[in-house]
Amino acid sequence: MCSSDLVDAGFAALHWAAREDRTECTRLLIEAGATVDVRAADDVTPFMLACKMGHHNCAKSLKASGADIEASNVRGGSAMVVACVMGEAETVRLLLGMRADPDAVTVALDDTDQPFQCRPLVTACRYNQPAVVTLLLGAGVSAETMSIALTELALFPSFVECAKLVRQAAKRRSEERRVGKECRSRW
Repeated sequence: MCSSDLVDAGFAALHWAAREDRTECTRLLIEAGATVDVRAADDVTPFMLACKMGHHNCAKSLKASGADIEASNVRGGSAMVVACVMGEAETVRLLLGMRADPDAVTVALDDTDQPFQCRPLVTACRYNQPAVVTLLLGAGVSAETMSIALTELALFPSFVECAKLVRQAAKRRSEERRVGKECRSRW
């Protein structure tokens, strides 16, 4: 991306600093009064850019300054959703550590600008990212999200590993509920 592209994208100085992993620069800009969640032309925030680029220290600094870690852009992509698409397990791990919601639902737009619900687990399955699927399942996504992911995976029979992971997690969850009900009924 050249400098004229950055201007066309509506990037503020804080976007540039986050994109280029200039953690000290982001700190100084925020201290000087920069808006932490400033939006570019496509609604991307500096935090989203830092996460997308894998600049974790910069992302941590922005979060410490109050960045909205659940923000999404005009296409419905949050930092978590973008990390799921790209298979960035370390970024997903970072976001989960920041307490990002693994069940967050954003409204995304497909290539024909039709809205649909976007969930991190479903996105990771759709892009066949088993390492990310494992992290999200470990974070305790809901049974509803697992069910939606399994429905989506039925459309992609070659994504065997993701389907296996979600089926196993759903089975464990079902078994845990059954055992919990039995225990409660005995008391």
